[in-house]
Amino acid sequence: MMGTLAGTGRVVCGSSRFNVEPGDVYMIPERIPFDETNTGATPWEYVVLLAHTAAHAPLVAGLPTAPSIFRADFDFFDHFIQLLARMNRRAVGDDLVALGLALELLGKCQRLADAKRTGRKLDGDSAFVTRAAAFMREHLCDPVPLAELAHHCHMSPSTFSHRFKAETGQTPMLLLARERMQVARRLLLEGRTTSETATELGFANAFHFSRVFRKIEGVPPSRFQRLSRIMGTASTIKIPRV
Repeated sequence: MMGTLAGTGRVVCGSSRFNVEPGDVYMIPERIPFDETNTGATPWEYVVLLAHTAAHAPLVAGLPTAPSIFRADFDFFDHFIQLLARMNRRAVGDDLVALGLALELLGKCQRLADAKRTGRKLDGDSAFVTRAAAFMREHLCDPVPLAELAHHCHMSPSTFSHRFKAETGQTPMLLLARERMQVARRLLLEGRTTSETATELGFANAFHFSRVFRKIEGVPPSRFQRLSRIMGTASTIKIPRV
């Protein structure tokens, strides 16, 4: 399983051909040969999990049996990087925690792949949330006040805030900040400086951007760049027969 953080690539696996970009995740079942090529000027930055599963393991029986690709959200990649951090740290107890995180991540993959195959929305998605999130993504580099978001969805700011939090579990401004930080992660991985990233995302200055980035990501932008280079390598975990 590979998740693209930055750059673009092409994956060829038999008759299946995928063009991948930041936010895309693709899965290749074991023992199926495939080829990957960086297709853009920007280096292809990614995270990889090699999961060796026991034959007929019921916990992973529902995973795709053919090459598949789907779009993942911020939480998916955040979970992915947490897993790789545990696997690379190797402190006491990290192996068991990593196994639990891996199973949870594979469960998310199964839900995303199934949603794409059937064309249905995941639980909690609604036309209202989709409309609001799409507007946020279209204006990630602009200052978007709550009143403007609410107006776009034909609601009062109070009604919009309460309904959005009820359906997503987070405030609209927090989701907007997290979406902006997802773009920031890509820009930083592409080699942009903190100042360049702050400017491109419409922040008043690098200090404000760094403060928001640290609040969302837990680390300053410069440290995130260093950690991502370390974790952007393939890691392997075995899924037992349970």
